[in-house]
Amino acid sequence: MYRDNQGGFRLPMHIRISPSPLLRRLARYLHCISPLPLLYSGLSWWMCVSGVLLLVAHDWYVQKRVLLNSYELLARSESDWWLSCNGGEAKTVVLLPGSLLHPWFSVLRFRDGPATYALILTTDNVNPDAFRRLRVLLRFPG
Repeated sequence: MYRDNQGGFRLPMHIRISPSPLLRRLARYLHCISPLPLLYSGLSWWMCVSGVLLLVAHDWYVQKRVLLNSYELLARSESDWWLSCNGGEAKTVVLLPGSLLHPWFSVLRFRDGPATYALILTTDNVNPDAFRRLRVLLRFPG
């Protein structure tokens, strides 16, 4: 179904990645339970309050700046990948080895010059058919 007449995969593959409600809930949960070790550590009250304020600021940053971004991923060939954030300019990126592929989520690692990106794909932020095609393409190259 995903192969062309020569046995290869149908490319280009265009994937729209929307913000994930599942990842937002998971990040919020982890930020809510992370102050507990601070409160029971025996540190002075001002250090605990400072740590909790830092965690609140980090939660705000993650929720507003990281988890609300939408991406577009374009695979034109097995080695030609393009990544665009929030409809901006598309960058040519290199898919790095060490990407995690799982039926419920995938973590793709990309490099653009000196910068390295990790893109988390879950079943709720990607079209299920495109998610399956991407996993098959990455698992069985060529």
